Amino acid sequence: MKDWRLWSAAILRRFGGTLARDGSDRPARTHGTALLSASMKSGEESPHSKGAFIAGLLALILSPLCIGCGSSSSAVEDPALAESTDQWQEDKFNFAIDALNQSEEFNLPAEPPQQGDALMRTCPEPERLRQIVDRLAQWARTQDPPRDWRLDPLVAALPQTLRTLPSMEGLDSQDFTRYDGFALQEAVWMRDLSNWARGDELDDISRARRLFDWTVRNIQLEDDAAADGRSLPRFPWEALLFGRGTASERAWVFILLLRQQGIDAALLALTDSADAKKPPRPWAVGVLSEGNLYLFDPSVGLPVPAPDGVKVEKGGQLDIFPATLAQAAADDAVLRALDLDAEHRYDVTASDLKHVVALVEASPAALSKRFRLIETQLAGPQKMVLTAQPSQQAARLKAAPGVAAVELWAFPFAVFQERLAAGKMAVLTRQLEYWPLVCNPALSLYRGRVLYLKREFAGQQGATKYLQANRPSSKRLAGVENADRNDFIQKMYPSIARLPESQRRAAVDRLRQVAGREAESRIVFLRRAKQDASLWLGVLNFERAKYAVAVDYLDVRTIKAVSKSPWGPLAAYNLGRAYEAQGQTRKAVEAYQSDLESPGVHGSLLRAKWLASPPKRPVGT
Repeated sequence: MKDWRLWSAAILRRFGGTLARDGSDRPARTHGTALLSASMKSGEESPHSKGAFIAGLLALILSPLCIGCGSSSSAVEDPALAESTDQWQEDKFNFAIDALNQSEEFNLPAEPPQQGDALMRTCPEPERLRQIVDRLAQWARTQDPPRDWRLDPLVAALPQTLRTLPSMEGLDSQDFTRYDGFALQEAVWMRDLSNWARGDELDDISRARRLFDWTVRNIQLEDDAAADGRSLPRFPWEALLFGRGTASERAWVFILLLRQQGIDAALLALTDSADAKKPPRPWAVGVLSEGNLYLFDPSVGLPVPAPDGVKVEKGGQLDIFPATLAQAAADDAVLRALDLDAEHRYDVTASDLKHVVALVEASPAALSKRFRLIETQLAGPQKMVLTAQPSQQAARLKAAPGVAAVELWAFPFAVFQERLAAGKMAVLTRQLEYWPLVCNPALSLYRGRVLYLKREFAGQQGATKYLQANRPSSKRLAGVENADRNDFIQKMYPSIARLPESQRRAAVDRLRQVAGREAESRIVFLRRAKQDASLWLGVLNFERAKYAVAVDYLDVRTIKAVSKSPWGPLAAYNLGRAYEAQGQTRKAVEAYQSDLESPGVHGSLLRAKWLASPPKRPVGT
């Protein structure tokens, strides 16, 4: 290449962000970047541009040897040097954001983290994510603080135990924390996902209906009462990654998806008129549009239907338009549409809506100055919502009919509190949940899942390729198990080969037993990865409107593949939806009625009931 400007630009991008952590080699590096910048500005190739290029390259190469050999004061006095420093900081920022948008390329650690607090030990941190936070931290230290940031006043109303969490320290600082990488990754996933899951709809409620539907079809509902089985609550990015969550965690995901689309929403909670000291009971997500709150219940997986809001479309699919809070509060018949029968009634009545509290979502990072600083620098395809303004949102929510009060939702902060206080068994349980994603490093299930969230479904580097790769045949799995067993024996046998003959035979028997258990432990995770991949391929093909393929994965390869699939409830629900989309109403009803023990059974049975006979507005209303 003869164009020194192109060479200079490439080297600046490669070396511009490799400043030593203590900044001691800054004079040499800034001098080098200034010279390279000068070579780039030359209008044509010349001895001067070539000389500037060579001198700049040498300065960058030799800069580690110049630590401590000069003052940085000369850099401040030189306008070209100052300009190159600004470019160098901008390159750091761009590197971090570009890398953040390629999170499918991250490699989760093969071994769970053993250091740090309980929170970070339950969040395996890819090395690339740590580099991203490091670059952003270096960049932020050189930036002026955002003028429009202030600590939101609603924070003061949180209980003291939540206000004083470690994650709440330094909200007014531009210093980054270890967890910030996960919060940034979460925002990227929410942005990318919401941009395609919303469909081509233009109005807020149509988009909200699509995003709620995606949430219900992709996050299997778990009962809060059964939370001890997984030990720890999930952050929204974990609910997306694992495809599981409680009603509160579903609501959290839904609200964050809406936020990326600029749509206000809050979790509505009901107060107990008989016991004023009892905390409000979480109920439904209220989506604000044109001054009204439209109701979506994450526990039943359905919108609260408006009068005449449930219809069966010509193709056989249900269409459910949500009621407003004002409609539900004024007429109990709106809520009674969610009754299955006289014995199985929806557990909310119009009288419960006399004092509704709107709980506004925020989390520590979203309240921070450092995230606001990043947010102000993003534009175009990179743009995403990183911060929350609870007080501003509260003002809009208070004006909605039926809202008696607005508070900051304590649940996101309580999740941090519980994760920090997790015991050893709880930490181990969460660490094990990651293993199916990483047990086949060469064909990462994690990569397939993230590509799905980005809607990169097909092609040589699409989600389908990686999900399919995690579905080995039973014969292949048996071969892997046998190979792992033999490898373990060969590795450990030398340690017992020197034993006397009288002891060696017993030791060999024990070694074979241990080798069998070790091999089986890996196969357990490979089998679970296969079950995950089968379910996710079913959902992926539903998104592509390949309903017959979706039915095969959901029914044959998930529900019927094992005696008690861990994905039974979600697979059955998506199976019903696939049959609905094909106009096969009878099969859809059978699918919805097939799992009577799942936490979401009420919603599934309602859907089956409405397919057969949509609820009608009572006469006279």
